[in-house]
Amino acid sequence: MKNHQRSIALFGTSADPPTKGHEQILLCLLNIFPKVVTWASNNPFKLHHYPKDVRSELLNLLVEDINNASLFCKQEISDAKALNTINKAKKLFPHENFTFIIGSDLLNQITSWHEYQKVLAEITIGIVPRKDYPIDKEKIIHLTKIGGKFTEFNFNIPSYASSNFHLHKDLEQLPISIAKKIIL
Repeated sequence: MKNHQRSIALFGTSADPPTKGHEQILLCLLNIFPKVVTWASNNPFKLHHYPKDVRSELLNLLVEDINNASLFCKQEISDAKALNTINKAKKLFPHENFTFIIGSDLLNQITSWHEYQKVLAEITIGIVPRKDYPIDKEKIIHLTKIGGKFTEFNFNIPSYASSNFHLHKDLEQLPISIAKKIIL
């Protein structure tokens, strides 16, 4: 794995709501990167149960619970277009490099992103494995040929997805502060 000491991890997430899996991703990223920036986003390929402002509030609770000076919730960089998010991040952290963190389930969506070639030219894409979504090595090879830079992480993330919460209402899969907020 390459050295990430001079890169900020950008982790936008639909987090609908944030689960222990999101918490684990943030903790793993904090072990690798000097700074981690997160925000609630809207994924046009997903249905969201909670509005983005509620998801942002819940994600901010998670960031406060983790209580690490290197972790920031910066909702102001959220944008429907990854390139706009990157440009906003560059304004906040003008002298930094970035690694844009995605789940392996989003890898095949990259070519549908607005001006995805510019995104690939701007930053490294960090891929976090998700159960039932193996990393498509052929896709990475194809995107690398057109300028993409990728890092695959070997995180052991709980497989429980936010969408499962809405089906099963298993509060055990949520960080305590988020579970308390949801049931209030």
